[in-house]
Amino acid sequence: MKILIRKKRTKFLSGFRFKNMLGRFSIETKENKIEKIFREVTEKEEIERIFAMAEKAQCVGVALSKDEGNVLPLFAHPSGFGRIAIAWSEKDVVTIPCDLSTDMEFLFAKLSHVAEKVSCFSVCGLKEILPYIKNVKQSSAFDVIVAAYLLNPLKSDYTYEDVAEQYLGIAGGIQAELNVKCCYEAYTAFAAASVLDNKLKEAEMDRLFYEIEMPLVFTLYEMESAGVKVEAEALKLYGDQLGEQIIQLEHQIYEMAGEEFNINSPKQLGEILFEKLNLPYGKKNKSGGYTTDADVLKKLVDYPIVNCILEYRALTKLYSTYIDGMIVLERMVKYILFTHRL
Repeated sequence: MKILIRKKRTKFLSGFRFKNMLGRFSIETKENKIEKIFREVTEKEEIERIFAMAEKAQCVGVALSKDEGNVLPLFAHPSGFGRIAIAWSEKDVVTIPCDLSTDMEFLFAKLSHVAEKVSCFSVCGLKEILPYIKNVKQSSAFDVIVAAYLLNPLKSDYTYEDVAEQYLGIAGGIQAELNVKCCYEAYTAFAAASVLDNKLKEAEMDRLFYEIEMPLVFTLYEMESAGVKVEAEALKLYGDQLGEQIIQLEHQIYEMAGEEFNINSPKQLGEILFEKLNLPYGKKNKSGGYTTDADVLKKLVDYPIVNCILEYRALTKLYSTYIDGMIVLERMVKYILFTHRL
């Protein structure tokens, strides 16, 4: 009975994402057994032996952890990583610490070689590791976060802890140190890959995952890396043209309204439309002003002033987003890089 209550309590807290509260309870879970197999290696010969063993595995889980807690940059590795971890069996989960003396290029090269050899290279967030591990193949890549999202798209975001709890029944080192957390992430990537693969097949979503979602991760990474080349002069010319159109629309709106006012002010606009011009569909909101959103204005498209206002809004939005925003960025870089959230 006590074990049942503990499991229900864990499920309740995890469901509401009260992860910090989970650590306050003494819960007998699979994590206690798993942590016993976690180990740290620092010697180069041992590290090479670890990678040699991992290359022979069918599936490998990998984690790269940023050293976010290090407040002394002089002692942190320039790459920002504090740990890497690799798991290739239920008994083999290894972490390697990274400091100023660590040869990260050597470790990334080893991980890239592993990625080339294994049938399943699994991570929790593939796009984030692609800049460092160059030889990941689309045919063997597995992102457990993307897979979990496909199975439950109603959930807004996933972490490795969510996947570990939901699909492996472990708490995932919620309050653990970085070395333990990194091992949990690598283990989750390894152990959850087969579980999620089966779930995807049961839901008949395996082709969607392997043929669309995984290739899309690589495409988004390439897009982010390449960016978009900005033609500054053409952008400025287009901005000048938009600016002239916006000014012309302002004058037309003022003329039809019979006075100048702040077109961007919902309060002033509502008073002009529904009090001075006495247009229909005037409805006041809780604050006492008139509602002037797009749904209301679209009902009034037969009135010339409303047509001008809708066009004015579209052009000013276009100008602020793509002209003002990009010109500022263009002053700093010739290529603008965009980030796509998966």
